[in-house]
Amino acid sequence: MCGFFFVKKKIAHEFNIKKLNNSANLLSHRGPDDSKSFINDDIFVKFFRLSIQDLSPNGMQPMLSKSKNIMIVFNGEIYNFKKLKKYLKIKVLKSNSDTEVLINLYEEMGTKIFRLIKGMFSILIYDLKTKKILVARDQFGIKPLYVSETYESIIFSSEIKPILNYSKKNNLNYNSMAEFLLIGKQDHHNSTFFEGVEAVRPSYFYKYNRNNIIKKKYWSIFSSNHRKQNEELTINRLYNLIDSKIDDYLISDKKIGVFMSGGIDSTSLASLVSQKTNYKIDSFTYDFKNNHNLGESDVAKLNAEKIGINNHKVFLTSDDVINNFEQLSLLMESPFTSIRLFAVKKLYELAKKEKYNVIIEGTGGDEILGGYSYNYLPYLIDKNKDPKKVLNDLLQFSIKSKKNTSIELLNRIMTLSIQGASTTDSTPFVDINVFDNNFLDSHLSENFYKLDTKDFVGFSKMNHLQKSQIQDISNIKLPRNLKFTDRLSMANHIETRIPFLDSDIAKFCFNLDNEFKLKDNINRWIMKEVLNKRSKILKFKKNKKSIADPQSHWLRTELKDYFMDNIGSRDFHNLGIFNQKHLINKFETFVKKKNSESSFQFFQILSTYKFIKTFQSQL
Repeated sequence: MCGFFFVKKKIAHEFNIKKLNNSANLLSHRGPDDSKSFINDDIFVKFFRLSIQDLSPNGMQPMLSKSKNIMIVFNGEIYNFKKLKKYLKIKVLKSNSDTEVLINLYEEMGTKIFRLIKGMFSILIYDLKTKKILVARDQFGIKPLYVSETYESIIFSSEIKPILNYSKKNNLNYNSMAEFLLIGKQDHHNSTFFEGVEAVRPSYFYKYNRNNIIKKKYWSIFSSNHRKQNEELTINRLYNLIDSKIDDYLISDKKIGVFMSGGIDSTSLASLVSQKTNYKIDSFTYDFKNNHNLGESDVAKLNAEKIGINNHKVFLTSDDVINNFEQLSLLMESPFTSIRLFAVKKLYELAKKEKYNVIIEGTGGDEILGGYSYNYLPYLIDKNKDPKKVLNDLLQFSIKSKKNTSIELLNRIMTLSIQGASTTDSTPFVDINVFDNNFLDSHLSENFYKLDTKDFVGFSKMNHLQKSQIQDISNIKLPRNLKFTDRLSMANHIETRIPFLDSDIAKFCFNLDNEFKLKDNINRWIMKEVLNKRSKILKFKKNKKSIADPQSHWLRTELKDYFMDNIGSRDFHNLGIFNQKHLINKFETFVKKKNSESSFQFFQILSTYKFIKTFQSQL
């Protein structure tokens, strides 16, 4: 797991090596074990290494192919690289690294390798003879890669800060800001929060040949080859698939730990890892001081004891939020949506203290199996062809809700049209009145709320539940979760592995019949059945709770003054994004009424302001 900074000249000019190194060195936290540069008349590249596989110098990058004509810098892990050696014509390799297999396989096969490789990756391959560039990212964008062009150069980087430092520009992308604030989109497709900086799209490779760029999507999660599935056979297939795939994720020359909440995804992974390692593993769990029964550390500890593994916990305080906001904004290179990120930050710091460099965690389980509460109405629409039956089932569901029945019904229907503007329990969080009218006029258009489906292969053939899932996978939940996973892990010299986003597991789950995803009002039903086959001692609630942190309580109490100091400031007013007066009045009402609306938008706005302030001071 690593980081790299690459610059290629578009026109003849003299490289400023000091400036290039200063920019590249902003990635040094991604690779504390070693660094190496390559410079010629055409390119500059600097690589920072975090050694996980083949700890010897033989695995160092930039690496050349057998012919010396092709160079690679690569961030990630190819989990099946040992199996891929059989495709190589050359049989003697210098290292035991996935990088050497990857570069030589590319030289022999070209872009056909993307049909074969399994893992998480951002790749840059440079042909020293033709001066052509190929870049690619894994299927879900677990590992980041950014691109920016100036008059003089084209720049690629594992994070955005080196690009900003080198170009001396940090103009914010207010259209991305509007999408984040109004429809919940973040880091989707190629968007970032900075003008002139784009992300290479997940599941794509790009070919650069002078001024010509070819972009090709090499993978899609949707499969149109659908057949009715036998229950017992399907459970066994997923059980065997996960069981076999987890072995690939345990290949490491360093010890492996797990992040563990009280939920099924992380607990099932902890159980699997424990049974497949020859040492007693460590698990790590976060909780909150004065958590008001919202944390999951007690359940995680109990499950760890049942599994027979160690459990370490860390507690977040409101002071941690106040003291680390700027640092987290700088790490994330974007706004974020929850105080939980501060807790995850402390969790990685604890794992680092315990000398872990590899962590396995359960991100992606909800997305590939439609596990969020707001996936329920799309499921009902698929289940019932008669709209009256859909409404009746929804009504029966809403009657049981702790909310007012009519509000629950309305929320569910509203979320169906703009999924990203609601929390996972279908509570709309956007109050349009907190925004400045000029800001809205500048960014709202006829197509702003229209779902862009051109990159969703097979979208018209998906059922309603899959259409809901694909939005979370591509536009909403998964992109932002993967971003904070990458940034927080790499800041602590840790490689995080995400087995549920294995391309085979994810594709299998996404294309299951709906009754395997939600059955008898139990979400992610099949995953719970798979876990029951492995361990009878672990028991889980039918569905997880939507609220798992004290964010609302803290904003009303311990973080109230901090919030008011920021949104009441002159700098906040001068942003030109928000209606400061309305927002303050709204927040004061929120503080007084304990059962009033979600805190999501308040935190989202605070985070946006802190992000803007942090990056305005960077250049």
